[in-house]
Amino acid sequence: MKDNNDKNNTFHFELKALRKAIETMQLGVTITDTEGTIIFTNEAEAGMHGYTVEELIGKNVRIFAPEDKWSPLPVDDMKRIKRWKRETINVHKDGSTFPVQLLSDLIVDDEGNPLGIVTTCENITERKKVEEELKQAKEDLENKVRERTIELSKTIVMLYNQIEERKKAEEEREKLRAQLLHTQKMEAIGQMAAGIAHDFNNFLSAILGYTTLLMQKIPRNDPLRAYIEGILTATEKSETLVQDLLSFTRQKELAFRPVNVSDSVRTIVKMLSRITREDIELRVAIHDEQLTVMADTAHLEQVFLNIAKNAYDAMPNGGVLTIEIDRYTMDKSFTLEHGYGSSGKYARISFKDTGIGMDEKTIQKIFDPFFTTKEEGKGTGLGLSVSYGIIKDHKGFITVKSRPGEGSEFQIFLPTVKRGEVKKEDITDTALFNGKHETILFAEDNKEVREMLSALLEEFNYNVISSANGDEAIEKFMRYKDQIDLLICDIIMPQRNGKEVDDYIKSIRSDIKTIFITGYPEEVIKRVFLSDKNHLILQKPIAPHTLLSHIRELLNK
Repeated sequence: MKDNNDKNNTFHFELKALRKAIETMQLGVTITDTEGTIIFTNEAEAGMHGYTVEELIGKNVRIFAPEDKWSPLPVDDMKRIKRWKRETINVHKDGSTFPVQLLSDLIVDDEGNPLGIVTTCENITERKKVEEELKQAKEDLENKVRERTIELSKTIVMLYNQIEERKKAEEEREKLRAQLLHTQKMEAIGQMAAGIAHDFNNFLSAILGYTTLLMQKIPRNDPLRAYIEGILTATEKSETLVQDLLSFTRQKELAFRPVNVSDSVRTIVKMLSRITREDIELRVAIHDEQLTVMADTAHLEQVFLNIAKNAYDAMPNGGVLTIEIDRYTMDKSFTLEHGYGSSGKYARISFKDTGIGMDEKTIQKIFDPFFTTKEEGKGTGLGLSVSYGIIKDHKGFITVKSRPGEGSEFQIFLPTVKRGEVKKEDITDTALFNGKHETILFAEDNKEVREMLSALLEEFNYNVISSANGDEAIEKFMRYKDQIDLLICDIIMPQRNGKEVDDYIKSIRSDIKTIFITGYPEEVIKRVFLSDKNHLILQKPIAPHTLLSHIRELLNK
């Protein structure tokens, strides 16, 4: 009898413990009969739906479900399935809905007859939110991948999808590596060119300035003036050479100026004569010596060289390259034939070889970046692509005619201009440039330029206070700040650069005007030091009349 009492006590304890556990667990639990009437529910289930436990006892479980979601399971299906799991939408007491996951188990008697159903309910709002975010992230990623894939060419897609195309991918990678190396080399050359240009421009400034001073001292009818004018002409040509060097290395934007086409062709013919093989004959026919175009000399000659070298490569067994220049009038017939063009007068430069020629398919691709018909390692496929871009920048056109075995002909069309005479100012007309004994603070770290410009300014009646670096310039300004009328300042100097000197001086005397001078490329100076485009910057070598006219203009304001 005692054993039975102990067992009953244990059973009742375990039953109470189980009930307590269910009542306090975070997961919603509901027990219904086979008709759906709630006979038990816990706090989690009731609170999840906005009810108290007492409000739910005796209610039908369909209170949790929207009408369009309610679909009771027949008893026979309950007996067969026994357990079913699903995700659905439940209704809160306030009418709002939220997603839930339900797991239902059938309660049966000893003979297997259904007595009721126990269902656990989990609010999966946060999980659904995370799933939706993941889904959205996946869709965004897929969209980005899809967009990127669309942008890629069919060739690239095939490279990744077909093992046979892996070799092409390696070749493409090698071409990109070659391009990167080429770019790095050009950057290095450009940096070196900028440094050379800076030093060379300082030398030219000194030569130009001292020659101008010498011209001041010699009478107009003196035979020696012809020698001095020769020095000035050579200096101007040297200045042009520096500008061409900077343009070619991309340290300077395209510098368009009137260019005689025949002069440029003769220049590249001299270059080609050094590399022309014995089995190749180079012929030149210039039908018009006066053809002038607006061009960047270095870039135009680069195009001529690229096309000529391609012609040489197309004649492995020797042949003839003919370069021909003539005047061409473009009309509507040209546009109809080629699909592009603009009516007007052009200089036509033709490169015709007797090489292996090209088929139509090759012609369609020759201006594409990285396309080359040369053996591996003998070409980057960039020459003609770059040439096409340069001619386009010059508002010109390129045409190609070729057939396999019959050679090729490249024709370049550049719009012509009338070349006017440039009137040079006479530096000996001192009335235009003479000072009125104003005081100029001049900061320049190059000794030759500093001494030359100081002498030039003093020759034209200016008082000059010179300094060799930024700190010295500020020191002398503080000493003579009430006497100084103008600041001429090199941009790159030891201690403090020209911009820092100018800022300091203007913080004390905002009325002082400034002329900046530099031997570095204009684009480099603007990018590094002067984002404000209102500064007056003169590039070395500075023509004396240019500097003097700017000085007078600023001081007369």
